[in-house]
This record gives sequence, C-alpha cells and structure tokens, in this order.
Amino acid sequence: MTKNYLFLFLIAMSFTAGYSQPQLNASNFPSNYSALVYDADVTGLSAGNAGANQVWNYGSVPTTYNYAIIKIPVESAPFASTFPTANYCWKYVFTDANNYFFFNLNNSAFENIGFTDELSVWSDFSPNTQTIFTFPYTYNTIVDDTYQTLGDPAINNYSNQYDAYGTIITPFGVYNNAIRLRSGDYYDWFNVNPFYLIASGDFVNSLTFYQTNPLATVQSIADNQIAVYPNPTNGILNLKFPNNTTIDKITITDLTGKMVQEQSQNTEFINVENLATGIYILQATSGTNSFETKFVKQ
Repeated sequence: MTKNYLFLFLIAMSFTAGYSQPQLNASNFPSNYSALVYDADVTGLSAGNAGANQVWNYGSVPTTYNYAIIKIPVESAPFASTFPTANYCWKYVFTDANNYFFFNLNNSAFENIGFTDELSVWSDFSPNTQTIFTFPYTYNTIVDDTYQTLGDPAINNYSNQYDAYGTIITPFGVYNNAIRLRSGDYYDWFNVNPFYLIASGDFVNSLTFYQTNPLATVQSIADNQIAVYPNPTNGILNLKFPNNTTIDKITITDLTGKMVQEQSQNTEFINVENLATGIYILQATSGTNSFETKFVKQ
C-alpha cells in the first residue's frame, strides 16, 4: 500500500511540474538588457489560444531587421530630468534616430512614465503613470489602469491580462515557460527570469521578434553611440563615449552645417552656455572614427 501511495504522489508531482505557472516579479528585471528587433510577415499567422501550457510555433516566419534596444542609465538619456521618478530606461536605436522610454520599476509595479527622442519629449505621463505590470504578475492577473499625458485633460484607459503561458518558438529560439500578455487585440510574449521580450504584435498589421542579448552585434551598435547629458542643457554638456574612447576633437555645428564651437581638450564635457537657443549636432573624432549626436540648447 505504501508503494501505491508513493506512486500516486509521484504522478501528482509530475502533473504539477508540467503545469507550473510562470510568475513575474520586480526582481526578475535585469540590470543589463539588449536585443535586436525584427519585423515579421504576418501572412497566415494567428495569436493562438489562451490558457495553460500552450505552444506557439512561429519558427519559420521570414523576418527583417528593424532596430535595437539597449538598457541605458537613466541620467544619460535626453530629457532625463523631465522624469525624476524614472529608474529604468530603454534606448531604441534606429538607423536615423534614437528614442528613449522611461519607466519606474518598484516592488509593486512596472510603470511607463514617458518617452522622448533626442530633441523633444513626446509623452510625459508623470501626472498619472501607465501601469504595465503589477507584482507578482501571475496567471490570469488583470491590470486595469488609467494614465494621463501632462497638459492634456483626457484620461486614457489601459488594460491587460496574463492570459496564457507555455512554449513559444521563433526564428531565434525555443522559449519555455513564456508568459503571454494580452491587451485588446495586441499580444506580448516574454521570458520571466530574467525578464526579456520574445515577441509582440496584433497579427493583422504587425508581428515583432526580439533576439535578446546578441552581445557582439548589439555592442557594435552601442559602440557608435555618444551619451550627452543633460539634454537639453543651458550650460555644461557632459559627454560619455563608448569603451573609454580617446577623443581628438569635438565640433558643434548648427542645422545649416555652420561650425559654432570646437574643442580638443577636456573632452569629458563642453560648455555651450554661449550658444543661442536651438538644436545642434555634436561630432567627435577619434583617429579615423567619428561619433555624432544631437542636443538641444535651452
């Protein structure tokens, strides 16, 4: 009889293990994160079913590279001072521009505070942030929230549900214990520990795959980036170059291409307080290499 009870116990344990429910917590968010992001052909695809232990197979879907995501220090992003509660920032690196998304990550929630490009604030949700996750984020959790853009009286509604978990297969790998978040007709899949994005889309107009931590490739993108802060600035502009690069010369031009300032010493910062208010292009040279970014002088 004891053996029979043991047999039943083992069956029960294997059943439970097979249906474990991934759970997301604040501690699962990594201190470093990078990914290459690819657009996919949605022809003939669907988001599949909700529920436990699903399998979503998109392994043979054609893809095209679009942009990269790099987690960066909040203070190095343009307009960081606009979002004083931000402690988490993603930089979206496109071929012709960079965008920055600011978040607050705490033990109870992951909140979207706003986003910018290098020259302006696009959205500031500081008065009423958009809650994306509440922790612990467990199976069938529903997040209902309102958020508001600074200066806009309109109240926006946001809702999502952890509606499924299982295995998702993409052109970049097989991901077990993946969580699916559904918001309306839009879906996001992500890994739990550590947290990283796997796929997202509405399967009508879009489907995106994330190739997480292809370190050499993402680093090569990061290696061509300058961090300038604060941006905008009314005086000192701090400069941070990749891999402690030795800079020979810094030049600043206006949008007409006219050089307005040049500096070949103390390349960790530059004083631009004498420049007129406007948008400028900063270029730094190191041997045969050059780096370029934009900043705003207030």
